[in-house]
Amino acid sequence: MFKLNFEILNFYHKCRGEHVKLARCVHSVVNFSDSRFHSNRVLRDLSKSGRIDEARQLFDEISDRDEFTWNTMIAAYANSGKLSEAKRLFDETPYKSCITWSSLISGYCQCRREVEAFELFWRMRFEGHGPSQYTLGSVLRLCSSMVLLQRGEQIHGYAVKTCFDSNVFVVTGLVDMYAKCKCILEAEYLFKMMPDGKTHVTWTTMVTGYSQNGYGFKAIECFRDMRAEGVESNQYTFPCVLTACSSVSALGFGEQVHGCVIRGGLEANAYVQSALVSMYVKCRDLNKK
Repeated sequence: MFKLNFEILNFYHKCRGEHVKLARCVHSVVNFSDSRFHSNRVLRDLSKSGRIDEARQLFDEISDRDEFTWNTMIAAYANSGKLSEAKRLFDETPYKSCITWSSLISGYCQCRREVEAFELFWRMRFEGHGPSQYTLGSVLRLCSSMVLLQRGEQIHGYAVKTCFDSNVFVVTGLVDMYAKCKCILEAEYLFKMMPDGKTHVTWTTMVTGYSQNGYGFKAIECFRDMRAEGVESNQYTFPCVLTACSSVSALGFGEQVHGCVIRGGLEANAYVQSALVSMYVKCRDLNKK
C-alpha cells in the first residue's frame, strides 16, 4: 500500500505543474491523508503554488497534524496576506517554534503592519523563543520600507546583545535600514566593520545607499571596490551605480559600467536599459551646460 501511495504521489508531483486540472483530479480521488508525510508534501506544494483554499481543505482533512503541517498552513496564509486566518491558526497550534513565530511576523511585515509585527516580535522573546536571522531580516525590511529609525535602532541593539551583529545577513539588513533612514554614516560604519564574507547583496546595498543619499562618488568608489574584490554585479547593482554616474556627470565611468553590463549579458534587462538611457541623457545634458 505504501508503494502504491508513493507512486501515486510521484505521479501527482509530475503532473501538478503543467497539468493542473489532472493534478486536481488525482488529489480529489486519492486519500493522501492516509500518510502524514505524503499529505505534508502535497500541502507544501499547494501552498507554494498559491492554491490556499485547496491547501486549507487538505489541512482540515489531516487528522495527525505535526509541526510542519501547522507551520506550512500558517506561512501560506501569512505570505498571501490573509493575516486573520494566519493568526487564528497561530493561536490554535500546539506547536510554536521559531519558524511558527517568524512566519506570522513576516506576514505582518510584508503587509506593513508595524504595531502587530513588533508586538509579536517582543512577545516571541518574552515567551522564550529566540528570533532567527530571518526574523530579524523581516523586521529590518519593515523598518527600511517605512523609515522606522527608532524601531530599527532597537533591533540593532538586540542584534548586538545576541551576537547577531556578526551575522552578514543581519548586518546587511542593518546597513539597508540605516541607509533608507538617511543615516548613511551609520550604514557606512557597519559596512566597513563587517566581517569577511560580504555578499553581492551586501555590496549592492551599500552602493544603493550611497546613490540614494546623494553620495555619487562614494557609490562609484564602492562599486569599484566591489569589482576589485571579485564580487559579481547584477541587475540590481548596475542601475544604482548608473544613477550615481548620472548625479555626478561621470559619463566616462558610466561608459565603463555599460561595458560591464554587456559582458555580464544584462543589456536586455529593462531596469538596466532604463538606467543606461537615463545616464547617457543626463550626463550629456550636464556636459553641455
